[in-house]
Amino acid sequence: MLSVIYLGSGSAAAVAPLLAGTLVTRWSGAAAMLVFTAAVAVAAITAALSRGLRQASAPRADHESGRSTAGSSGDSVDA
Repeated sequence: MLSVIYLGSGSAAAVAPLLAGTLVTRWSGAAAMLVFTAAVAVAAITAALSRGLRQASAPRADHESGRSTAGSSGDSVDA
């Protein structure tokens, strides 16, 4: 699921300047902002409702596995 999101965001980043220029040229800056605001809102709602993202397991933190990343030499530091 994340690879689809990365592909979509990368594709959108590539065409966004062209789309923005076209919108501003044909209509106005306010119209361009409205279109991009709507696109972000749709993306946020889609991500919030995505079952794959909601059910994805969180990455394990180092403190849960008993390892500590504190200290530059790799020594454990008790907090």
